[in-house]
Amino acid sequence: MKLPDSTPPEEWLPPLFFHLIKQDRTNLTLVFFDIAGENCSNVEKMNGPFGKFVEHSDGMIILFSPNQIKRDKDVKIENKDTPLISDIINTIHKYYSSKTKTNTTLPTAVCISKGDIIQKYVLGKSKELEDVRAAKDGKSFNSLEYNPLNNKIINFINNKTEQDIRTIMNGYESFSFFILSALGFEPKELKETYEVDGKKYQRTMINNEPNPKRIIEPVAWLLLKFGFIGDYNEWTCKYCKKESIPDSNDTCPKCLRRRKDGFWNCPKCGTPNKPDTQVCCTCHFDPEKGTYSGFMARLREWLGKKL
Repeated sequence: MKLPDSTPPEEWLPPLFFHLIKQDRTNLTLVFFDIAGENCSNVEKMNGPFGKFVEHSDGMIILFSPNQIKRDKDVKIENKDTPLISDIINTIHKYYSSKTKTNTTLPTAVCISKGDIIQKYVLGKSKELEDVRAAKDGKSFNSLEYNPLNNKIINFINNKTEQDIRTIMNGYESFSFFILSALGFEPKELKETYEVDGKKYQRTMINNEPNPKRIIEPVAWLLLKFGFIGDYNEWTCKYCKKESIPDSNDTCPKCLRRRKDGFWNCPKCGTPNKPDTQVCCTCHFDPEKGTYSGFMARLREWLGKKL
């Protein structure tokens, strides 16, 4: 199978259009413009036609390969003469701020490509890059799965490269890091010679079928930032230790305490109770056990009926 060529510098490519429609008929049109990193290596180049796409966009996906990072000597990846990602990100910020007179407010997904090559340095030697799993509600960005991965990428950049997040993303107000793989495996490249109009050319071939990993995640994150989809995460109640409570629930379903301050309202009499109160201070109902306690329990037993 032939691998597609990288985006040619200084060349216009047709944009990709996607029109998304949700079940409630809410819709959104996405237009993707592909700009080669070489066109973002200095402000002068961005002052040409390509910079307009950045200036007027609603969000960005910055895609770079592992060899575009200044790395620690322990990270053994082939070096190439290519613009460093820190230079590209800094140039985009300088250009954007010069046009808008503000920090870069565009939500920016910063993506390490060829994740199959660098996964052992980011995830650990025993871990493999897995594809995105749908959120439990089937319609939201899966922050529950993404957040730990984002932390590992930040840890890798801060500890295994010659830079840190603060210097790379200085001036960006909304950004997240991603790791992905278009192929899903580290390819063994083969060179094939072919002929066109009497001229011989070489192209890169691979033997295996592509199995992309996590390529949809940065797009889903942008949809979250655009407000087109929601965010799915979970929390653990610090009072009763109940786990896996959806982030959309502000109240623990077991002990009824509010996530923000721990206060809870008695489901039987409506009395507000303090976080350290196990049973309702008015009717002595215990929401965790689902029964009354103390005097009310004895009274209920004596009367032989529900109150």
